[in-house]
Amino acid sequence: METIVVVLNSSKMENPDLDIRYVLPDMLQKYTQNEICDNGYDYITNEELGIWLSAKSAKESYGKVLAFLEEHLVYCNDLTGTVKVYISDKDAADLEDCTLVYDGSENPSDEKTRMTNRAKKAGNVILKIAALLTENDNSVADTLAAELFTLSDTNAQWQSCVRLLAERHYLCYCNINFELNDFGDLFAETVGVKANGLRVDKAAFDVEGDLYDWCDALDEQWKDTGFCMAIFDAEDDDNNLIFAYRAELLADLTDLAKEIGVRIMAVAEY
Repeated sequence: METIVVVLNSSKMENPDLDIRYVLPDMLQKYTQNEICDNGYDYITNEELGIWLSAKSAKESYGKVLAFLEEHLVYCNDLTGTVKVYISDKDAADLEDCTLVYDGSENPSDEKTRMTNRAKKAGNVILKIAALLTENDNSVADTLAAELFTLSDTNAQWQSCVRLLAERHYLCYCNINFELNDFGDLFAETVGVKANGLRVDKAAFDVEGDLYDWCDALDEQWKDTGFCMAIFDAEDDDNNLIFAYRAELLADLTDLAKEIGVRIMAVAEY
């Protein structure tokens, strides 16, 4: 195998979250259908992190890295104008043995252009997430599209989406201190539950339990339906947003959410 190294500079990233060292290789591996694979990481300087990738032909495959970065955000970062890409025909080559083939920082765009491009990418990702969550509810898509691209901040875009989905009862705001009846009644009215005929049998809930115990109980009730309880963090620390979703499709939501730095997962894994 040959070597591709993507060098990230934290000072040029909108969200220098270290989890990107795991997320970016996973994204690239899925994007290239295993043509490009994770091969570790290393700190190059205090600001630079190198992500090592392996490919059968680095020369033929590194273009797919650039194509991916052109199309996608990674943890809310638009990396097209900040990364450096190196290649070598050696396996797990040291950086000094690699050749620089792309230096985005040599042609940096101005800050306004970068923000515009980032917001456009984020808006498109959020529309895709909303389409999955609502099973292509056009009224949600139209309302959301009219607002998303007027916003330049990715967090404001995401919160706009969350508010709309909650207003339309696709999501349920839940507090860990909820009483059982409050939780059961609110969640039973969400679109995913009603549209798919899912039972919310409060009699099966442990009255001494909490939100996560009740979500486990619903997973058990739905084990033959293909649905599970899914969750992501609300903007504040006290609430979570939960919804019923098809378990086999949850990975698609999870992957999209990573682009904008949002964590969506099954409640059982939370």
